[in-house]
Amino acid sequence: MDLCGKLCDLLLKIAESVRQNGEPMNQIDKETMLLYLLQLNTTLSVLIKIFTTEGDIGITINESRQCILQQIAMCLTGLENVLNSNVVATKNVASVGFVKYMDLALDKLTEIDVEGELKLVWTSTENARQVIEEVLCHAMSIAQVALKDDCNVIKGSSKEVLHNFDYLVKELHQPTPRISMCNLFIDAACDKLCALERKVNAAVLKLSLKVFSECAKPLEDLHRFCLRSRQDEAALDEAVADFDLHVDRMIQVGLFAVSCSSDRNCTLRMRSCLASLEALEGELVPALTTLVQDCAVQNLYHAEMLKHYWLRQAGDLKKHIYLIIDPFAFCQVTHEVIRDINAELEERFREVSAVDKSHIKPITLQAKILYEMLLVSLVDSPIENQALIRRYLDDVICVTMEIDAAAEKLLSDGDGEMCKTNVLRVFKRCKVQENILKKLLDALSKSPTSCKAKTVSAPTTPSENIAVEEEQAMEHITTRGKQILRDRSVLYKTPNKAPLNIAVQQLHGRVPQPLSRLLHQRNMQFSHSRSETTSCDLQITDILDNLTLLSASLQQ
Repeated sequence: MDLCGKLCDLLLKIAESVRQNGEPMNQIDKETMLLYLLQLNTTLSVLIKIFTTEGDIGITINESRQCILQQIAMCLTGLENVLNSNVVATKNVASVGFVKYMDLALDKLTEIDVEGELKLVWTSTENARQVIEEVLCHAMSIAQVALKDDCNVIKGSSKEVLHNFDYLVKELHQPTPRISMCNLFIDAACDKLCALERKVNAAVLKLSLKVFSECAKPLEDLHRFCLRSRQDEAALDEAVADFDLHVDRMIQVGLFAVSCSSDRNCTLRMRSCLASLEALEGELVPALTTLVQDCAVQNLYHAEMLKHYWLRQAGDLKKHIYLIIDPFAFCQVTHEVIRDINAELEERFREVSAVDKSHIKPITLQAKILYEMLLVSLVDSPIENQALIRRYLDDVICVTMEIDAAAEKLLSDGDGEMCKTNVLRVFKRCKVQENILKKLLDALSKSPTSCKAKTVSAPTTPSENIAVEEEQAMEHITTRGKQILRDRSVLYKTPNKAPLNIAVQQLHGRVPQPLSRLLHQRNMQFSHSRSETTSCDLQITDILDNLTLLSASLQQ
């Protein structure tokens, strides 16, 4: 505990000296420094928790100490480098991604002046091609962790972008390019890019709904499996792969939210949570899988300590993301997903297929996440019709609890006979919930605006040569997308995990995600418009307050 006290005093002095330092610091270094301070604040709290637990159980948890101390040492080294200007400032990976390249690609396309000098036209076309390729690579990196249907949609939309741009290149290769057709192809390429952006954004929203609705489940499942100590390598590999994919998706959603926010206070806290999850990537799974072979007390407490650390950071990340996601967009996605599940349930009911609790659970989980998200998002929000929205929100949670209770009482766990009358009683409540969600969606939209993109007709049947070239280009783009996933890093450059098999290899991706500058202009509506916080001094004050509380608790 003496170590914690000294660290607290050290960090207090660093934070205070930075606040009082009048020398200007570039924005990237400033944010990096704040991120390290937030990480040190978090890890110090975990270290104190470890020491407190050791005092309660009378056992030293050396593995947990070593894990957290290593993270603290890395943060102190990084902080020292920033303060001493030993590292050249570089942008965080979250600012180099899909939407930033999308912005640049649209700019490059509009810079193509087909009436200008041919050499300049070819130069600007090649510049646009390079940026469009980066857009598609990042889109494919998102597709690697997206839900299956969204993955296929993104791939198809990416092919359409290539297809339209190739027509532009082909027309420019003509002895006398037709200016009107070139302009048509440029407009069509812009439309297809914007369509791809909307589809990627929708994919991330659906991903966030899934990740949030089962935030702790993959980790809890893996932990329970390891405690059973069964020598089933295939099942263990599957449980680890499920958790790895869950982490990848969570970081994907988190980085996308970071890129969409103009509130630096919230952004830095999200990045700190993401950095903590990244730091645990090489520690948590080995701590859990060790229990399969050795359930010694130290191993049990070490796994439990890291598990709670992960759950706390994931929970904090979720709450911060709630402040970023647009309420209407999230409600719309939730309504669509629940509507689709209800349609599947109705089909199963008509075909007299079994319906049990597991088929109803996703509906209630996702409705609860919407309720949780809107409660956070509506606080101090400028959204109109708050009273009406809250009334519908209360109705949603009430009928959701009814569905839970009815499913628990009337439906089986999957191993009993199905009673059509009972299924119908539960299904009716699901339809009531769907109707209330539609009313809530209408209330959130208040004055809906339909921002329809102009549609441009272009030839839709590619020639054989173009089709072959497109296929080769898509293969290259997919490979680059997977590489982008593997190279993802928030703060700590964690080593890539060795894949267990070819199928599992696809689940180990890493996604750097983007800076959204034109999100609302293209009617994306992922981010929620809130007041912008840019004060470094405010961040330092928050950190100082937290460190002061920690220091005071250690002196008691």
